[in-house]
Amino acid sequence: MKHTIKVVAILLGGFLLFSGGGCKKKEIPTPKTPEEALLALRQSLATAPKEVQNILYDTVDNGIRYGKTQDAIAGLEKIAADPGLNEQQKKLATDVANMLRAKVTPQ
Repeated sequence: MKHTIKVVAILLGGFLLFSGGGCKKKEIPTPKTPEEALLALRQSLATAPKEVQNILYDTVDNGIRYGKTQDAIAGLEKIAADPGLNEQQKKLATDVANMLRAKVTPQ
């Protein structure tokens, strides 16, 4: 009886251990609006260098808040050019800048 319980416990533990191996990493959905893209950028830059975060909060956020879209785009271009960021962070900064450009440009 004890032997059966040990075998069942080992099998159950192995099943639980290896059942998580097939979990897929959740992908972040592509932002559809500048606001969604800015939120995704802000979240991705949580671990970025302090200088980059300062550009985001002082230049980009203030530019958007006070209608200085060109300042915000310039700040996003500085962020995208920073060598300390990974490719996803640079892509998000570029995407936000492109969304802001499209919003400013008359259609």
